[in-house]
Amino acid sequence: AQLMGYGVLDFRRRRASGFGGSLLAYAANSITPQLVADFKEGVYGKNSALSTFDNVLNHARSSAATYVDSAGLLQTAASGVARENHHVYNGSAWVKEGYLHEPEAATNLVTYSQDFTGSSWTKLNSTVISNAAVSPDGTTNADKLYPPSSGIRSRIFFGPVTSTTGEHTHGLYVKAAEKDAVWVAQYNNTAYEYVVVNLNTGAVIGATATLYYVEDVGGGWYRVSVTGASTSASRYLSLAAGDVGDTYNETGFTNTTASGTDGILIYGAQLEAGSVPTSYIPTAGSTVTRAADTLTLPVANIPYPTGGSLAVSFGYKALVTGQNNGFANWTADANNGVLMQSGTNDFTFTQEAGGTVDSVTGGSYTSGINVSVSIAMRNGSTFINGADDGTSLTANTTPVAFPALTGTDLIIAPSGGPQVIQEFIMWGGTTGDIGDAGIAETSA
Repeated sequence: AQLMGYGVLDFRRRRASGFGGSLLAYAANSITPQLVADFKEGVYGKNSALSTFDNVLNHARSSAATYVDSAGLLQTAASGVARENHHVYNGSAWVKEGYLHEPEAATNLVTYSQDFTGSSWTKLNSTVISNAAVSPDGTTNADKLYPPSSGIRSRIFFGPVTSTTGEHTHGLYVKAAEKDAVWVAQYNNTAYEYVVVNLNTGAVIGATATLYYVEDVGGGWYRVSVTGASTSASRYLSLAAGDVGDTYNETGFTNTTASGTDGILIYGAQLEAGSVPTSYIPTAGSTVTRAADTLTLPVANIPYPTGGSLAVSFGYKALVTGQNNGFANWTADANNGVLMQSGTNDFTFTQEAGGTVDSVTGGSYTSGINVSVSIAMRNGSTFINGADDGTSLTANTTPVAFPALTGTDLIIAPSGGPQVIQEFIMWGGTTGDIGDAGIAETSA
């Protein structure tokens, strides 16, 4: 898989309008799928005919959640509303990439995520100016952080935050103003795990954290996150403003020069359990939880295989954050199911029929933010195989039966970090096997 693979589907999507609105444009190995959910282009179909999102899929989420619109601004989708119009910055423009799906709930443990001026944020040789600039949500509510004195360690921190032990991720939006470097840290009662970032370029200057993320979100803003593990249930979040070239250590910048209110812009702090940053959750005095998204393909819309040799095939494309993500789970019971998922650096395609498990593992996956995943799978009573980025793997031909899945809904993206799902396609009926050539084609 490649980072930020924009335009992978452009040729197929350009063809879509030339087929009279049919699903022929999504054919692989000359076989047309019966089920299409093209979230990027807004094309949906079932039973080989065009339909709509709501008529093909069941979506649920019991809270509001944020996404990014075509202008690059943070917006809020109401409870239960699918974030179909999510955009990702590609370095020069905001591109509609599909439906933002977060299969696991998250809680922002920072109780004042946008107000850095109050007493909840402790200032050490630091000053914060409220509402100093326009933030990523398009309003003038970004604060400015600056050091009032030269040559003295300068930082602000929030905490202690009491949660569970284990990995937590702390991040915020930052932008260069007169100063152009930021130090972001998480203190676990033993040591600081930090990253220092050049806000002119987004390049990492230095770090002690083993896991961190820097995401360019346009307009000069970066979302910088640090993941830290702790055996303690309490932790502190910290950040400091400096200049590229300043010295730094685990306590922040050590020789920053103060000049009036010269500083950096900050917005939207978040601390959450887990190893990846999820969509921003605003807070104003208490913690806030964003509920999990669920996306279900009802059994009535599944093109269940028929004929002498039962077979189905799947295509899946998404921008994925983190590792160990689930992409499809079609499971009836403990002995019958189909799974498509990533590990730490590859993909696994699995089917279980009557308690017998068969699988294929391969391809390449590198964890990050918005990593392009393009995979496909074919399952049958005598085979299983997968494909990644246009290349089919080696088929496993040991299966002797197709899983008993009649009456079973299919769960799309059931687990893991955030995914911007671009496309889910399914072949079934009497034409469910598109062959190794077909899964290679659909994953290209």
